[in-house]
Amino acid sequence: MDILKADNTHDSLETALAFVHQALFPERLNTIQESVFSQCWAGASYQEIANTLGYDAIYIRGIGSRLWKQLSGIFGEKVTKSNFQVIIRQYLFEQSTAANSHTPPLDSSSELEKVCLSASCKADTNQDEFYIQRPPIEKRCYEAIVQQGALIRIKAPKQMGKTLLMTKILLCAQRHRHHTVVVSLRLADVNIFSDLDRFLQWFCAVVCDQLNISIDLDQQWKPIFGSSYNCTQFFSRALLTQINDPVVIALDDVDVLFDHPEIASDFLGLIRAWCEKAKHSVAKSDAWHLLKLMVIHSTEVYIPLHQHQSPFNVGLSVELPDFTAEQVLSLATRYGVSWTESDVASIMALVGGKPNLVRLTLDWVLENSTPVREILDHATAPTGIFHEHLRQQFRRIQKYPDLVPLLQEVMTKDQPVSLSAVQGFQLESLGLVKLHGQNAAPSCALYRQYFDVLLRNE
Repeated sequence: MDILKADNTHDSLETALAFVHQALFPERLNTIQESVFSQCWAGASYQEIANTLGYDAIYIRGIGSRLWKQLSGIFGEKVTKSNFQVIIRQYLFEQSTAANSHTPPLDSSSELEKVCLSASCKADTNQDEFYIQRPPIEKRCYEAIVQQGALIRIKAPKQMGKTLLMTKILLCAQRHRHHTVVVSLRLADVNIFSDLDRFLQWFCAVVCDQLNISIDLDQQWKPIFGSSYNCTQFFSRALLTQINDPVVIALDDVDVLFDHPEIASDFLGLIRAWCEKAKHSVAKSDAWHLLKLMVIHSTEVYIPLHQHQSPFNVGLSVELPDFTAEQVLSLATRYGVSWTESDVASIMALVGGKPNLVRLTLDWVLENSTPVREILDHATAPTGIFHEHLRQQFRRIQKYPDLVPLLQEVMTKDQPVSLSAVQGFQLESLGLVKLHGQNAAPSCALYRQYFDVLLRNE
């Protein structure tokens, strides 16, 4: 039987995911990596995956690229988006054939673990190959997450590496026998934000689902007590009492809440209250000491929050900086790209130290052997490597018509432009500008070149 047609798509995907999870052990695919893997398996393009998940296509392409490199380490041959399914299916078929001849079937968990164990040793050496540390950020986060009542806040514009850092921290927590949960608010349907009660029930349901805990929310939720009290009691009496080890809940894309200030103020107030409970909890009196939290967001908080109810003035605050020239050169070396210091300086003069654009450039150079001079000469051209990203940034800004003339002013003037706090934060969150107080300047020369011409013509 042809292994490529032997099983249905769903079953083969489940088997492939099980194999990859075991092969990467003790590391694991995070939620976004698993989504990228699954949708690539179904034949989706990076752009289609980005549209589905609400991320930039460049970011999704980077997730895929690094995943194929990890799998290349497992199989000892080059794995790409176009061949990974064939390679995995063939590998599983060969292992299954051998197992059926001499041992129990491969799909038993014990046998699958044995098959993947040696591969995981090779893969383990590749896990951090393309991750660039920004000391002392990682060390501070690893130290903080193991403390009782931990709250870590990660802030940076889009595509600066927040999700990668979040994943590293969660892996650290897992090594300390912590449960981990990622709640991406961007994945919530619009109607989830229709009222606080609905949102908090969705939040509780997502946490329970990721912890594989089955609890009847309807029985726990008593309307007379109100949403915030119900949610707090649910965590205290129903959820935390069912786990023996600490749990880290990472709230990703918290910016989504800022468009719903009524829900945001109550929910963020809960996060602050839970943090205080967890920090001062005594193990024998309640289970709050098991809870730890992470908050990941792209912009400053521009909704009013009382200082004693805000989670944004407690815990460990982390802001991710751009890559330095030394870090860009180090990353190029890891990619196997022979850039000189002069090449790095030229690339950074165009894209700054923006991690997503640096990685996009290196991915392209690795696949196409494009000289730096050619990249610079065609930076904003329709045939250039940044075209898709630039068009996507333009589509993003079009969703905020009030910001378009302000962006045009920033991109066309030689001096920084003074903006209101909210407008500046919104443009900064998109990664388009850098703020110095309330003065905004283009975040890189690439954006100035592109938007200067485009917005003048528009």
